[in-house]
Amino acid sequence: MPLNPEHMNESITNRNEKKVLTALENFFEESEHIELYHQLTRKDLQDIYALTLNQLPARYAHSSTIIVNDPVNSAKISDTIASVVQTIINNPKI
Repeated sequence: MPLNPEHMNESITNRNEKKVLTALENFFEESEHIELYHQLTRKDLQDIYALTLNQLPARYAHSSTIIVNDPVNSAKISDTIASVVQTIINNPKI
């Protein structure tokens, strides 16, 4: 029986995507990061988002999946964002 790729990814998402977006918003709303936010380009922000996701384990789940244990907590995401922001600042793309 052949599998249809369109049916395989219906409502399956990496649950960390939303968590990282929320954490990024919180990170840049902090007073010490507001000025930095205004200095970053859209590409910088996309790089921060992508690199943060790449450094976290993917947590794919179906929309009706019951989550029993989630090893990726907000502290881990915040620490990863802080590290990634430093990486982007220290290695600007021209």
